[in-house]
Amino acid sequence: MKKIKVIGYCLIVLLLAALLFLSACNTTAPSGTSETSGSGTSKLSGPFTIKWSCPWPPASDGMVRREAFLKEFEERHGDKFKFELYGVGQLCESKENVEAVQTGVADIAHIISSYTPGLFPRTQLLESPVFTLYTDHPWNVSYKIMSELAPAIDQELERNGLVPSGLYWLGGVVHISSKEPLRTVEDFQGVKISCVSEVHSDALKRLGFSPSMIPGAETYLALEKGVVDAALQTHGGAKITKYEEVCNYVTLLGWPQLGFTYAFNPDFMNRLPDDYRQLLVDEFKVWHETVEIDGAKMEDNQSLQFMLDHGTEIIELPDTELQKIEQLLPSIDEWAAEQEKLGIDDAEELGQKLLELIKKYTGE
Repeated sequence: MKKIKVIGYCLIVLLLAALLFLSACNTTAPSGTSETSGSGTSKLSGPFTIKWSCPWPPASDGMVRREAFLKEFEERHGDKFKFELYGVGQLCESKENVEAVQTGVADIAHIISSYTPGLFPRTQLLESPVFTLYTDHPWNVSYKIMSELAPAIDQELERNGLVPSGLYWLGGVVHISSKEPLRTVEDFQGVKISCVSEVHSDALKRLGFSPSMIPGAETYLALEKGVVDAALQTHGGAKITKYEEVCNYVTLLGWPQLGFTYAFNPDFMNRLPDDYRQLLVDEFKVWHETVEIDGAKMEDNQSLQFMLDHGTEIIELPDTELQKIEQLLPSIDEWAAEQEKLGIDDAEELGQKLLELIKKYTGE
C-alpha cells in the first residue's frame, strides 16, 4: 500500500512538473506585446493592433486619405502595427471620441475640442473670429501657429487623461450656408443658424443671428424641417452633409473653423516600447505635414466647385459689410477677458502671441 501511495505522489509531482514546463514554453510574448532591450529597441512576437476613431463618415474624402495613409504605413511597418480605422458612428459618435480614447475603446482618436466644451479651451484659441486668418491656406498657417504653442496646449490633454500628439490645427474656414440670400449684416438679424462651437455661437449672436448648437451630422434634418434656416460650415462639411439639397446660398465669411488634434490612450502608449512609440508619433506628424494639410485644402476647393456645379450661389460680402462685422466682434482685450473666465489665466499674453504668429506666417 505504501508503495502505491509513493508511486501516486511521484505521478502527481511529474504531472505538475510537466504542466510547469509546458507553461514555461508558452510564455513568449503574445501578439501586440513586447519586451524592451537595454538599448530601448523592442523584441516583439507580433504587431500591435491599433483602433483609430475619426469624426467623419467612412466614405468621405478625409477618411479616404487616412485609408491610403494606413495602407502605406502597414506596407512599411506591418510587422509592428496593424490598424482598424473607424468613421463616425462605427466605434462611437464624434462627441464620444474623447471618452473613447480615455477609456481605451479607441487607441487613437481624432478630437474636435468644441465637441467637449470646457475641457480643452487652449486648443480652441484660433477658433475665434478675432484671429481670422486672412490667407488662402489656413490649414498650414494654423498648424504652424499651434505647433509653436503646443507645449502650453499639451497640458490640457494630459490633465484630461490623454497622451497628446503635439499636432494642433484648424479644420479650415467656415461660411454661412442658407436657404435665403444673406448679403448684409441687416439680413443676419434673427436668422436661426446652427453651429457646433460655443466660440462661434457667441460671435454669431454679436452679428444678430439666433444660433443653436447642433452637431454637423444632424444639421441637414434641422435645415430640412425649418428648425434652422442657415448653418455655419466649411465647404467640405457642406458637401458631406448634402447642404446643396436644402440651401441655395453660401455667404463667404472666412472664419476659422474648429480646433483639431490627435490624442492617444495612455495605457496603449505605455505598452509600446520606446522605438515603436516614437515611430508612431513621427509617422503621424510627417503624414499630416506632407499629405493631410494639402489634401484638406484640395478637398475644400473641390467641395466649393461641387456646390457651384449644383446651383449654389456664392455671395461675397462687400468691404463695408465686412467692416461692420469686424466692429461687432470683440476686441483683443474683450477676448482675453472672456478666455480668463474659461480658465486661461495667461489669455492676454497668448492673444498677443497669436497676433505675432499670424503676422509671421501670413505677412499681414
